[in-house]
Amino acid sequence: MFILGFAGCIGALRENTFLLKFFSVFLGIIFFLELTAGVLAFVFKDWIKDQLYIFINSNIKAYRDDIDLQNLIDFTQEYWQCCGAFGADDWNLNIYFNCTDANASRERCGVPFSCCTKDPAEDVINTQCGYDVRQKPELDQQATISHQGLRSSV
Repeated sequence: MFILGFAGCIGALRENTFLLKFFSVFLGIIFFLELTAGVLAFVFKDWIKDQLYIFINSNIKAYRDDIDLQNLIDFTQEYWQCCGAFGADDWNLNIYFNCTDANASRERCGVPFSCCTKDPAEDVINTQCGYDVRQKPELDQQATISHQGLRSSV
């Protein structure tokens, strides 16, 4: 990008036709590559969505192990107001959030805070709002968390 910008700038300042042709040809190539990527994304949007669901579901297992992955999943769930790829029960795949009796974690049968519905009156995020939420009846869960998965939101 630096070389391309430099060629365009110097080519315009010095009126160098070679640099200007270089700049315009590569700018055109980049434009058509972006256009092609946009068309392919539109054509294969169902495949891309399926890959996103598979990615989220497979990486729920490593949610607490990688902070960057954790931030990505939290952002996704907050942005699309969802919980997991298919629903809140996807969090049974994570060793900290699963509902087995062998799980001694405080987050047992819970979900991350990013699944919780936000109260506009609250300034501070309640990071413990998802604790024990999947032990409650279905109606109580829906009042606390976004119960639908990413598949339903997108």
